[in-house]
Amino acid sequence: MSTLRTPDDLERQTVQESSGKTVAVSGHKGPKRTTPFGLDLETPPKNLECLSDRTAQCCFLCLQGKKYGQYAVRIPCFRPTKSRRVLYRQLVSTSEGMQSEKVTYEQLNPKENACESDASIYDRLREACFQHQNKWKQWIPFYGVVNVREVNFQFLGAPDRAGRFPIHIYPIIIDEVRNEADRTIALEPKHPDINDFCDGYWHSRECEVAMDVFSLPCINDQVKAARQRMKKLDVLYLLRDCARNPLNANGLRTLEGVAQESCIFDTK
Repeated sequence: MSTLRTPDDLERQTVQESSGKTVAVSGHKGPKRTTPFGLDLETPPKNLECLSDRTAQCCFLCLQGKKYGQYAVRIPCFRPTKSRRVLYRQLVSTSEGMQSEKVTYEQLNPKENACESDASIYDRLREACFQHQNKWKQWIPFYGVVNVREVNFQFLGAPDRAGRFPIHIYPIIIDEVRNEADRTIALEPKHPDINDFCDGYWHSRECEVAMDVFSLPCINDQVKAARQRMKKLDVLYLLRDCARNPLNANGLRTLEGVAQESCIFDTK
C-alpha cells in the first residue's frame, strides 16, 4: 500500500503534566481573537474554515495528546502561487513632452497573488495550538514553548469533525541531515581541471552524467545548497523563538525550511 509522507511545519515539544496528559502549547500572548474559553472542539474554529476557502496554501501543526494521540491540524496560509505576466508595454507622452512606459500586467485572482507575513502564520499556528491544547493555559505565568521541531509525518486517515488528521510522526535526525550535507560538500572538486569544470554556462563531464542520468542539479548548486543548509542547522532555535513571539518571525524566513525544505504546501 502506498503511503504519503509530508514535511510538517512545527511539532511542539510535549509537556508532561501532573495529571499525566501530554500537551504542547505556545507562550505568545497576543490579542484575543478566537473563541473564548470553553470552545467545543467537536467542530473546527470558524475562522480557519473561512480562511481555508480563500487560501491556496497551508502548513500543518503536529500535536500530541493522551486522548487523540498524534495528529495534525491544517493551517491555511496566504502565499502567491504564480507571478504576474506582462501583457503589454506602452509609451505614454506627458503634457511636458516627456515619455514614460506604462506596463499592463495579467490580472490574478486573490488566491494566486495573496500574501501575508510569517508573523501572521506563526500567530495562527499559536492560536490553533491553544484551541486544541486548552486555551486557558496561555495565561499561566512562565508556561510556554520549550522546543519546536520540523518533522515528517504519514497520514493515517481522514480528519475528524474538528479537523484533526490522525498521523504518525517521523522525527528528523539532525545529525543525519548534517552528515548528508557534509557528503554533498565533499563532492566539490578540490583541484578542478581547467578544461573540465562547471562555471554556470557549461558543466564538467561528471556533472553532466549526474544531471542526465540521475536528474540531479549541477554539483556547484548542490554544494551551495548544502552549505546553506549547514548554516540553517546552526539556528534551529529560531523556530522556538518565532513560536514564542510571532512578531519576531518576519525576515527570518524559517517557514521556508530549516532542517528540510519549505513547510508551506499548495492545496491543489
